[in-house]
Amino acid sequence: MSSLSERIQYALDLRGMKQIDLANKLKLSRSAISQIMLGKTKSFSAENALRMAKCLDINPYWLVLGEGKPEITSSGTPTPEATEAASLIDQMPNQQRKMTLNIITQIMKPMDDM
Repeated sequence: MSSLSERIQYALDLRGMKQIDLANKLKLSRSAISQIMLGKTKSFSAENALRMAKCLDINPYWLVLGEGKPEITSSGTPTPEATEAASLIDQMPNQQRKMTLNIITQIMKPMDDM
């Protein structure tokens, strides 16, 4: 999804919402939402972008920039494995810590990037 419009539509579909539902929740007109989706708005303010992301329970960076993943983890709490990994990394000397983070970063890259 390369455009803001596509990402908004994806988020609406994901949440089972229509443009009018979003407009009502954001206290904007349906026309304002349509203008944003058509790219005809003069400015899509950071405040409205954050409000929209919060309303849709969507990652604001993904919504506006297309970066990261759409959904935010529901609990916001790290998994037990993530907590254990962070604890182990914290105990490492600085050079090993950097090397470990580099390895994790490489593992996380899609195969096409390698």
